[in-house]
Amino acid sequence: MHYLYLIESEKYDRYYIGQTSNLKDRVQRHNENRCKYTRGKGPWELVGFKTFLTRSEVVKEENRLKKTKNKEYLYYYFKYAAFVILFMYYHNSR
Repeated sequence: MHYLYLIESEKYDRYYIGQTSNLKDRVQRHNENRCKYTRGKGPWELVGFKTFLTRSEVVKEENRLKKTKNKEYLYYYFKYAAFVILFMYYHNSR
């Protein structure tokens, strides 16, 4: 399982999009200043994540989203995507 995630630092008004196969460890590494881009800009809070079956899928989506500069879209994408998927699953299973 591979994860695409969005983290935010409210203190510095920054966000970061990344991908990993171990989400808990990756967020912890961001908060321990063990990642180059996010070092010294935390604390980082996980906004949301999406799961993918393959690394190639997650890398493709990560690159697409990193071109998006619309912060509101990114928050919607990560916070509400899971709800939309569950809603569709529930209604299609009837």
